[in-house]
Amino acid sequence: MTEPARPPAPGAPDPKMEKVLAIIEPTLGHFFHRPIYLRQALQTPGSPLHDHALNFVERTDARSVEEGNKRLAVVGNAALELTVADFFFARGAEWREIATESKAVATDASVVQLGHMMELGPVFDGPDAPTHLARTVRAVLGAVFCDGGVVGLRGVLARFRMFDGETERAVAGEGVGAGAA
Repeated sequence: MTEPARPPAPGAPDPKMEKVLAIIEPTLGHFFHRPIYLRQALQTPGSPLHDHALNFVERTDARSVEEGNKRLAVVGNAALELTVADFFFARGAEWREIATESKAVATDASVVQLGHMMELGPVFDGPDAPTHLARTVRAVLGAVFCDGGVVGLRGVLARFRMFDGETERAVAGEGVGAGAA
C-alpha cells in the first residue's frame, strides 16, 4: 500500500502549488508583481490546494490561511461587478444595463463558466465542486484586482471575452477606473 504524499516542510516550496502557479498566470494573461495574492487565492476553502496547505499553515501578513482567503473572494466579487460596470459606463450604457450586466456576470453560473475557461474546473470534483470553483475563481479575481487594479482585472476579463465581444476597448483601458491601477 502506498503512503499518502507528505506536505513539504514549512518554508519549502510546495510542488503542487508551484505547478498550478506556472499554469495559471499564462492562462490568466496576468503575471503577478505580488504572487502572494495568487497563492492566497488558491488556498480558499474548497480548493484542492487549501487542504494541502493546512498541513503546514502558511503565515502571511500575520494572518494565517487556515480558513483559506475568503477575504479575496469577497474583494473579487466586488471587483468583478465594479470592472464590468465601469466597462458599460464607459460605453455610455443606460443605468439599467450597467446594473443588469454587472450583476449578471457575478452570478455563480457565470463565475463557474469563467473558472472552466480559466482551466480551473478539472481541479475540482465532488458534489460541492461548482461552489468551491466559484469561490476560488472569485478569490483569483480578487488577487488580480489587488495586484493590478481595475486595469489588471479588465485585462483578464477581456481575455476571456466577458465584455460582450468588445475586448479591444476594454483592454485599451477606456473607462472610469482606467487610471486607477
